[in-house]
Amino acid sequence: RGSSKKSKKVITTMPPKKRVVKSATTKEDLKVLEENFHRAVKTIQGLPPEGEYTPSVQEKLAFYSLFKQATIGKNKTKKPAFYDVVGRTKWEAWAKLKNMNKETAMKKYIQLYLKGAKKMNRKESIQEIKEIKESLKAFKLSNNDNPVKIYATKLSQPSRSVIWFCILNNIPYEFINVDLSKGQHLKPEFLKLNPHHKVPVIEHNGKAIYESHTILRYLALTFGTPDHWYPSDTNARLTTEQYLDWYIMIYILW
Repeated sequence: RGSSKKSKKVITTMPPKKRVVKSATTKEDLKVLEENFHRAVKTIQGLPPEGEYTPSVQEKLAFYSLFKQATIGKNKTKKPAFYDVVGRTKWEAWAKLKNMNKETAMKKYIQLYLKGAKKMNRKESIQEIKEIKESLKAFKLSNNDNPVKIYATKLSQPSRSVIWFCILNNIPYEFINVDLSKGQHLKPEFLKLNPHHKVPVIEHNGKAIYESHTILRYLALTFGTPDHWYPSDTNARLTTEQYLDWYIMIYILW
């Protein structure tokens, strides 16, 4: 959950706290994003059944859920009956994106489109990819304009779990080393982030979050990671929650 090492002597100071970079999308920029989003949607929805590029089932599900989130927002519809397997699968894919804003959903849809469009060898497709990338340079599609700041030490297993989760899910992050041996976790600057003086701590969208399992839940819900990490279905999620609680007890006993 967190790591801490008491130190009587504080030798150095904490790395300077950096300002969180928030999205600064202008109306004009948003208009460009929306135009390219609808351009990508038109191409994907107009794909022939058997062509140069046929999205996989998982890709189709991703396109569907991102489109819904980008155009409608949070899924407030009633979950389909148990016998409607396809309907429930689509519903759950959309529902797990509940914390993703429309702008991010559009960006991710375009990202997925550009990835698939590379398989299209037509001159029109190659030109379209070039034009979309050029017009969206200011957006930094990977969301690197607002990375998750991770205050941690790589000697801490809870800290490493957060870092690896970001790596495995392509979540942009900035690692800020906290030297426990030098008492950096006891400095006033750090205590403002976590009054319990433990690592890891993340800072995202102007908010500091601590406790590794809480951080992992936040990342999964905010960045819409694949459902196997943190299932949207309550019954399926219970297994994950049980393991997290079990791990806490084992960690404390050790």
